[in-house]
Amino acid sequence: MFDGLWVIEFKTDSDFGYGVLVFNGSQVMGGDFGYYYFGRINTTNMSGEVNVVRFNSNVNSVFGDIDSFTLLLKNGTINETNFKASAIIKGAEHLLIEISGKKKVDTDEAI
Repeated sequence: MFDGLWVIEFKTDSDFGYGVLVFNGSQVMGGDFGYYYFGRINTTNMSGEVNVVRFNSNVNSVFGDIDSFTLLLKNGTINETNFKASAIIKGAEHLLIEISGKKKVDTDEAI
């Protein structure tokens, strides 16, 4: 039901950004112009862990000059076309990010 390509927006208190995310069961992968993402999310409650790794050294994350970190998602919501979730950085729980997504391509459409 959720498998496919999603366009995402992420916001902190001081910055924002956009990227893409692919759901494949509980596995997620994606990226933006400076970072790639991979991890597992429980779509029942939009909780899980997503690793974020910089591949373009000229780009900073919305959290600043960080090469890699893990986002811990908790208590989000998802339906067939939209999701919202909050996340913190593992080990830096004071850094909060709001993530929203809109489904653009269903897996069945991409084949």
